[in-house]
Amino acid sequence: MKSRQQRKQEIKRFFDRLSPEELDKLLERNGINDKESKEDLVYKIIKEEIEKGEI
Repeated sequence: MKSRQQRKQEIKRFFDRLSPEELDKLLERNGINDKESKEDLVYKIIKEEIEKGEI
């Protein structure tokens, strides 16, 4: 039986070997989408500018 540390190292090596594109595809397949939509990004920028008093 592998120790917790050994399992953590194996998982880390697996993800370290993936290219950014492969990682994006893997996350997308598993329902994890870290990409921000353009609308979300625009809303966030406007909100930050309002809070800073720039708008």
